[in-house]
Amino acid sequence: PVGMVEGFDLARFNDIQPAYQASPGVAYDLWMYEWRPVSPAFELFSIDFASEPHDLSAPLATILSGPMAGQKVRDIPLESEGFCHGVILWLDWTLAPGLEVSGGASSSGIDANKQVVKFLEQTADLAPTGDARPRLRIDAASFDAAECLPSFAFSVHFDQDPL
Repeated sequence: PVGMVEGFDLARFNDIQPAYQASPGVAYDLWMYEWRPVSPAFELFSIDFASEPHDLSAPLATILSGPMAGQKVRDIPLESEGFCHGVILWLDWTLAPGLEVSGGASSSGIDANKQVVKFLEQTADLAPTGDARPRLRIDAASFDAAECLPSFAFSVHFDQDPL
């Protein structure tokens, strides 16, 4: 969502772009924008395309492996202060042992990859409040196995656990 930018109220932009919130994300050339990560990269899930085909009607937990497999919610500590506007998603491919290709964003220069950005409903100020520390909450809402399309909801919350 857009709010105040350089002293101008651009909130009306949200009225003409409501699909950004409902979509799985928007593809961006992130090298064109100033950004910085507020957490280390983390894996949501992995799919083994070398194994036998899965039952497309199977539950999420049987199709995916990795940290989100079998879970509906996961929390990630956010380690940098600042603002969080969205979550950057990309694919990493393991083509063979020792041969990997990453579609991840490079904060140090131009790359040829586009990444998907899933914007938060509200920009989150990540300044800690007392003992409360910010965490990114990931809700694995659904997974369309036929289209290989996950649907996630992301939000930032504060808890009392020190990082």
